[in-house]
Amino acid sequence: MLDNYIDFLNRVFVKIDQIGLEVSDLEIDHIAYTASSSEEYNKLSIELLKLGDLAGEDIIKGRRISVINLRQALIYQNRSIPGLELIEPTLDKPTKSGLDHIEFVVPTGLSVFKDKYPAINWNLESWNRAEYPHLKIYGLPVKFHELNIFDTIKQQRANKS
Repeated sequence: MLDNYIDFLNRVFVKIDQIGLEVSDLEIDHIAYTASSSEEYNKLSIELLKLGDLAGEDIIKGRRISVINLRQALIYQNRSIPGLELIEPTLDKPTKSGLDHIEFVVPTGLSVFKDKYPAINWNLESWNRAEYPHLKIYGLPVKFHELNIFDTIKQQRANKS
């Protein structure tokens, strides 16, 4: 499942460099993997507990999404990636299993970050939503959010209680 994460990240960072995005100071808090079916999601959910602890599971856009806090972070160049997001596919959208995207933490704020790169083709469909706002870039498997995913999960739990 994670055997090819370095190749995946190499491809992502080549694309990031090509568009001139500076991310060297940004934390990657997790890498995401999409399962091809609910059955695979169930199987991987159990398998991943051997690698880390379940930080949270929620239903977003009608599908389950789990976040695992890895006991041993993934290492890529000089970066440590502590989390793995497992995504169940939506029922009406066939999908292939595989690494899907990475997420960067932008502590300066999404607006400031977006405005710094006006030439980038930003996908803004999720950047103002109430839960888990983030920026995406068309054609690039990256997302940007303001809070580390583990802090976001803690906040969501506190708000529900």
